[in-house]
Amino acid sequence: MWLLVAMLAMGNTTAYATATEENAQNAQNDKKEYHIGKFLDNWYLGVGVGPMTFNGNHGEETNYGSRIAPSFNLQLGKWVTPVIGVRANFNWMQAKGITVDPNNPNVDGQKGNGLYKTKFPFLSLSGEVTFDLINLFKGYQPGKVYSLLPYGGVGVVRSAGDLKKNNIGFSFGIDNRFRVSDAWSLNLDLRFNMFHECMDGTAPIGKWDQDFTSGILVGASYYFKKRGFDQCNLNEAEMDLIRKRLAAMNEENQDLRDQLGKERNKPAQVQEIIKTEKVTKVSDMGIFFELNKSNLTEKERVILGFYAQMIKQVPDKKFVITGYCDEQTGSSEYNLKLSQRRAETVYNALVNEFGVSKDQLVIDYKGGVDTMFYDASHLSRVTILKMQE
Repeated sequence: MWLLVAMLAMGNTTAYATATEENAQNAQNDKKEYHIGKFLDNWYLGVGVGPMTFNGNHGEETNYGSRIAPSFNLQLGKWVTPVIGVRANFNWMQAKGITVDPNNPNVDGQKGNGLYKTKFPFLSLSGEVTFDLINLFKGYQPGKVYSLLPYGGVGVVRSAGDLKKNNIGFSFGIDNRFRVSDAWSLNLDLRFNMFHECMDGTAPIGKWDQDFTSGILVGASYYFKKRGFDQCNLNEAEMDLIRKRLAAMNEENQDLRDQLGKERNKPAQVQEIIKTEKVTKVSDMGIFFELNKSNLTEKERVILGFYAQMIKQVPDKKFVITGYCDEQTGSSEYNLKLSQRRAETVYNALVNEFGVSKDQLVIDYKGGVDTMFYDASHLSRVTILKMQE
């Protein structure tokens, strides 16, 4: 349980996946970065029922079917990252076993051939760590239909019949989840509990020799809001592409300044001809936003400041500021308003902070759109600045 508490204490930190990109071509294959989120995010409650068997001493002397018994499962869990989750799991079953001791308090009738049937409530409470293998190997896929979740943990077990015993138990298994909606999933849990053989009263406490329960539990899980993980604004590979683009534009701008300096030494008539016929081109620029946000990050503010210098060097040109959202999140009405706020944020920063003339700027907004760059929806959370021809 201390493991459970320690992992949940990570609630307000940010998880980062390693970026190993070499160039723009494979940027779409990045392992994206995601915020872990707050402590109250990504909790779920699950229940399940199904047949389980108690596998103890002398069990091999009777048929498997006679030891099948009903079982109930209750879980309270949290996904800490898209790959790792923690949960508390309670499991109850009406255990059935076999003993050769007629004085065992759990005896529930004769089996024959010197064997006696036992029956008793068996409980386990464990803290478990769960892994989402599909998210681990394929990247975070919030809308996927199937999740393969192996898990393992440790806790306490109790024989709650006339023979009352407590001990340490280990749990492990594979939880198969089938998504019904954002809030609900159907579960098929292949579960095992392992513990000391003394729990059914057929062996004394002493040298470890394990017994175990096994079974299949069918149920459902409900995911409380807030659900899912937010992508960080940009990963390092995408930021690197923007830095390279900005460097190229700065280099082009420097070339223009150098050319202008050379022309100043020419006669006034030649300068006037060059001034009249020269065409200056400023490349497009994208300013990116985080999910559901319209404020500028420090990185984007720095980039916008460089772009403002280039705008002011072509005072006769107008620039269209167009806001966008990704259509995968939010309603059409909400995305339209959010894209407008994003465009206005860039406009206000250019005018009020970087001194760009209002006469050079035009605001536009498109609302939610399909993926615009690298087949990544979060890159559509952007405001694009484009010089009018």
